[in-house]
Amino acid sequence: MSCRKGSLLVLGQWLAAWLASACGATTPTPTVRPPETVPPAATATPFPPTASPTLETWDYVVMGVFVRSAISHVPSEYADYIERDQGVRIVLNEWERWEAEDILMNLRINEDLRTAIREAEVITFDYSIDWVDIPETLYRNGLCGGPDNQDCLREGVQQAEQDWLGIIDLIIDLHTGSPVLLRTVLMGDWFYDWQYIGPMTAEQKQVLLSYYHEFQAFMEGDAASRGIPVIRIFPEPYFNDENPPAEYLQSDGIHLSEQGSIVVAEQLRGLGYQFATIERSSGAPTATP
Repeated sequence: MSCRKGSLLVLGQWLAAWLASACGATTPTPTVRPPETVPPAATATPFPPTASPTLETWDYVVMGVFVRSAISHVPSEYADYIERDQGVRIVLNEWERWEAEDILMNLRINEDLRTAIREAEVITFDYSIDWVDIPETLYRNGLCGGPDNQDCLREGVQQAEQDWLGIIDLIIDLHTGSPVLLRTVLMGDWFYDWQYIGPMTAEQKQVLLSYYHEFQAFMEGDAASRGIPVIRIFPEPYFNDENPPAEYLQSDGIHLSEQGSIVVAEQLRGLGYQFATIERSSGAPTATP
């Protein structure tokens, strides 16, 4: 039988394929990728892993004379403690060197300060002893008035008490009843000894101290009744009983050193961070918000 050449070629290819199959050769099959493992649901986090957390911001208002950054480290140290302990960012807002009557006046008319108080989460101020400057001078020179030469001292205490009440009530009114971290600072007798060192008898000094202690008691009593913590600079026995260690003060023996500032900042820190809604004094008129 005769065959065409092309047919023979095809037949030869078919036989080759059949022989290969008969000898156990296999055709390659495509590699199948195993199904992708689905990771478990990630724990929810407030921020993307590659982003820095946005910290809550607290505004911190500082008023007064001695516990200011211009002459102490207290505000910056206390701000550092708050940031570290509460995980927030502090914006420090410090005002001029204001005695109590200046604080009161600015709370009434300084719109920038009033706005800062409204927005502040933290407020500290020190109540300076300067309120006794003029009465003390008049008393030592026999010009204080009254049969005991003490009328001006009594008037000075009354004015200091009214200024204190006015400051606290204005802060409360401006804060519109919302909770705030309010702290006040009071100086001890060690400062009094420097401030009024001069020609006076021991009896005169005791008279002056009695009026200063009268105001201390009033301020601390009113603050306690309204839940306002008061820091005594420095802790006992370095408030009224003994002069503070020299290293707590600068070389002038008046202003706080870095070490003394840390002591005061630690006193503030020790009060904790419990916000409170402060009550107004009974019978006090409401300030214009």
